[in-house]
Amino acid sequence: MSKRMIFVKITTDDQISVVETKGTQGHTYAAACELLGIDMVEHVITQRMVDVFGDKYSMFVDEMGHYKSLPINLYGSYLYAMDKHGSAIVGDILIAKDIMTDEGPDIDALTELDAKHVVKSLDKLAPMMKVARGRLSKL
Repeated sequence: MSKRMIFVKITTDDQISVVETKGTQGHTYAAACELLGIDMVEHVITQRMVDVFGDKYSMFVDEMGHYKSLPINLYGSYLYAMDKHGSAIVGDILIAKDIMTDEGPDIDALTELDAKHVVKSLDKLAPMMKVARGRLSKL
């Protein structure tokens, strides 16, 4: 049965929006690929994401983004803790939710409440991202 699948999308130009598509449980990767317009996604979760969002959220990124020379995603790179290990996230990203099912851990779309929480948490990072964007433009 098809259901509404909600994600928070963060673009490489720092635009944050709530996006949705139709899909089914267990097909979250396919929905992410569709929304990002790509063939392969990578699922990423970090301690910093837990620190920022206060719960088990994760992001989908373009698996081939570096090979495509996509621009850096500042929010994604911060959530990935680039400042600690030097690896950047490139291309647009989606935020999803990690869940536990009867079969074990899985990834699902967000609820409306989750999406509001994620956007509010990201808004708190906006001043820092603005400074980082300014520094990046000077390189």
